[in-house]
Amino acid sequence: EIKFRPNTPMGILSSVKIETQNDAHDAHSIKMYKTQEQKLNELHGKGIKTCPDFGKIYAYLDQGELPNDTDLARKVVIEAENYAIRDGTLYHLYRPRTKRIDRVMATVSQICIPKQFRELIAQQLHDNNVHIGFDRLYETVRARFYFMNMCAYLHEYVITCLDCQQCKREIH
Repeated sequence: EIKFRPNTPMGILSSVKIETQNDAHDAHSIKMYKTQEQKLNELHGKGIKTCPDFGKIYAYLDQGELPNDTDLARKVVIEAENYAIRDGTLYHLYRPRTKRIDRVMATVSQICIPKQFRELIAQQLHDNNVHIGFDRLYETVRARFYFMNMCAYLHEYVITCLDCQQCKREIH
């Protein structure tokens, strides 16, 4: 057994009692979290299937269905290489750009956001996050989510935010 000095960070952490997973409260919290996650996946699945931006890609990846239009079908097949479905959720896969060729970057999985949830994402990450500016908002959203014309949409959302217009200084 390793003993740490009592007033150091490791000493404090080592003295914390870890509760077991058998605790009824923890089990209830985990069950609630899984239920919310399942509801979110269900909503995402319904929204993504009907979304004009991602519906055709999802149908192709999930069931192999292609549109009847040959040009549109070709476009879907080419675009589908950048997407994957995991647990019913559509992800956009991309590699961050780098100037150094020798530097290997991991592939980033971004959750594809259907049109009806885009405003909610922008609202939650901008309005409920001290009205951060466009650059920080874009980097935050881009790290986790993807949707068509995301940069333009978020820029428009930030510059039309009434609170930001009233309280923040003008940008040149």
